Amino acid sequence: MLKFYYLVCFISQQIVEKALKSVIYFNKEDLVLGHSVKKLADWAGTFDKKFTKLGEDVSILDSYYIPTRYPNGLPEGIPAEVFNKKSANDALDLAETTIKIVKSYLNL
Repeated sequence: MLKFYYLVCFISQQIVEKALKSVIYFNKEDLVLGHSVKKLADWAGTFDKKFTKLGEDVSILDSYYIPTRYPNGLPEGIPAEVFNKKSANDALDLAETTIKIVKSYLNL
């Protein structure tokens, strides 16, 4: 049976990326480019230091950006064979934590 843990990892990275970009846009930045959640968290950290700490935690998600989607992004195998339940649960926890922090920051 095929498990979609790799997809959970990728979507979690996307959630964190978009949430951090919302913080940066909220602070009147005109153009926010890039996909590295670590870099985006550091940028958001210039507005509130809690995002700098968050960047240390979510940086693992940067390693999920390409390998979860492209078989040639892995040295061997396909994403469905490499990413497991633990990596998916950890990624999802990071996404949930990020959403809570961002919602608090934006007063939502």
